[in-house]
Amino acid sequence: MKFTTKLIIGTIIIIGLMGAAIYAMTDDTTQTKEAGIDEIKAERIALRELNGGIVTKIHMEESPDGSKEYEVTIVKKDQTFEVDIDTLTGKVSEISQYELKKNKPQNISTNISIEEAKKIALDQVNGRGTVTEINLDTFHNRLVYDVEIGTIYRREAEVFVDAANGKVLKFKEVD
Repeated sequence: MKFTTKLIIGTIIIIGLMGAAIYAMTDDTTQTKEAGIDEIKAERIALRELNGGIVTKIHMEESPDGSKEYEVTIVKKDQTFEVDIDTLTGKVSEISQYELKKNKPQNISTNISIEEAKKIALDQVNGRGTVTEINLDTFHNRLVYDVEIGTIYRREAEVFVDAANGKVLKFKEVD
């Protein structure tokens, strides 16, 4: 019986060492590919590329080939820019420029940052969700952050945060 116990323990040790060796030899690139950049870094890259402006919208898009990129919309003077940034490398893939629409506010200024608006909006769902899109928009003649959140159980929430004072003007949860 002692011989059988030693044989089993020896086999377990050898299998464990082989598993560790195989794991050490595996390609680790799938983990590093997924890391990429986050929205904050994408926003900084876009602002640096355009030498400033006000970020009015940022969201991630997935192309048919499976690659992902952040689309950052920036207002600067009387122009609107869309800056596309690869989520893995942080490289700017495209910059589009448009005339600012006449019915949009010309002098855009906010007291609440986009990050503060995200936090306020996430507090409405007790922090249980992910911001899927955020836009600077108007609601009842007020400048607001329109924040869309994917919540648990595949529900969605929309929160309007006043860009001047951070108050929640509208909260709507959709199935």
